[in-house]
Amino acid sequence: MSLAEVQCHLDKEGASDLVIDLIMNTTSDRVFQESICWLSHYWKVETPTIQRSFFCRLTEDKKSEKFFRVFYDRMKVAQLEIKATVTVNTSDLGNRKRDDDSQDKDVPVRKKARDSAVVMTEDVREQLLEASSATKKAFNSYRREADPEEHFNSADGQPSSGDKNQDEGEMSFVIIIMQPILRFLQLLCENHNRDLQNFLRCQNNKNNYNLVCETLQFLDCICGSTTGGLGLLGLYINEKNVALINQTLESLTEYCQGPCHENQNCIATHESNGIDIIIALILNDINPLGKKRMDLVLELKNNASKLLLAIMESRHDSENAERILYNMRPKELLARHNKELSIMLRPGGASGEGDEALEFYAKHTAQIEIVRQDRTMEEIVFPVPNICEFLTSESKLRVYYTTERDEQGSKINDFFLRAEDLFNEMNWQKKLRAQPVLYWCSRNISVWSNVSFNLAVLMNLLVCFFYPLEGVHGVCHITGAVCCSLLGPHESFS
Repeated sequence: MSLAEVQCHLDKEGASDLVIDLIMNTTSDRVFQESICWLSHYWKVETPTIQRSFFCRLTEDKKSEKFFRVFYDRMKVAQLEIKATVTVNTSDLGNRKRDDDSQDKDVPVRKKARDSAVVMTEDVREQLLEASSATKKAFNSYRREADPEEHFNSADGQPSSGDKNQDEGEMSFVIIIMQPILRFLQLLCENHNRDLQNFLRCQNNKNNYNLVCETLQFLDCICGSTTGGLGLLGLYINEKNVALINQTLESLTEYCQGPCHENQNCIATHESNGIDIIIALILNDINPLGKKRMDLVLELKNNASKLLLAIMESRHDSENAERILYNMRPKELLARHNKELSIMLRPGGASGEGDEALEFYAKHTAQIEIVRQDRTMEEIVFPVPNICEFLTSESKLRVYYTTERDEQGSKINDFFLRAEDLFNEMNWQKKLRAQPVLYWCSRNISVWSNVSFNLAVLMNLLVCFFYPLEGVHGVCHITGAVCCSLLGPHESFS
């Protein structure tokens, strides 16, 4: 059985109903964690059958209010935990600042003036952060020894009063559990499931829990924007929480894709700093993480870019694009709603800056026009997979000239019937690249075809003029030669 068949079989036997009941009724964090993690592994292949089963169970049994309340409360607790941690960090800095101010009163004025002219370099800043981290760890260790019971005060999911139970950068359980929760919500909306996308925002119950907005507020908290400084993202993003931030961005992207215009507007118009955070993740340097793990920073910026595009996807108005443009410098936004930006994004402009990046973008993207249900035409830009570079020009021309176009929509069906053969050809061409001689021969297959055809014509002409026909009675020499040439070389010698 395939994985999708196993999933459908488990769903038929009541696995989905069991998990829903466990999530709604359990009081154990361990059971809740195992249920959510099982869902993430159980849903390896996104099948519409399971999505429909979840949707029907939550709507028909009127259990959606209690079900979504569980996730809503978990998100709120995680936000409180993050805010408490950030508050302790900033208060420590404030206390240190006040102590420094009190000490400065005894320092001579001339010495203070000399010190105020010192510029803090990046190395000095890192040393100060490391010293602060070491001091904080020692202080936490002392507090754990002085009051061991208080160290475990958040074991039942309650937010702690700071970093009493954490080392530098470590997250508590109430924050860690958010990653499988957000992954589950992402899987609910996979394949652009419009019903579940809207269901996450509004359940049409007495009490509605907007998990789209709560996810955005969670991103707001974990990126530290509640402290009022988006330029200090690097102080809040590290190797321990970057995976959780990536999952948050991926979930928000899946809420919007399809597109779901209501969720797009919900994110774009929310009172939090959601749009500002996404833009800051793209434009700002994420240090010191970027100096150690640039791959993680690039992944983070990639996911933030996808979310920004998802918010503007398939919009016929420029409302969201203008809102994003308002928070960005013009040359840093890929927008289809502004002619000036379109000119700037063409390689070979007046300034010539960024031509290499624009050429790379043009080479690795393509466009297709589609007609929506309301009969509006829309241009979709999509990335070209790397394997497509192995598709030969002859195959492209063959598909272009031989695809059926007799009826409306026929060329789409005919094209997809050829897709598997084209994919196999690209894989074969990719393997041939490892063997230069064979690749050279296959690359010039059209030349060999022309050569073989010309040789066949030459052989027929030779047969036409030099084949001995004296033994054939009653047949003219020229007529017989022409007949032999028409039969081809193989027939002539048979």
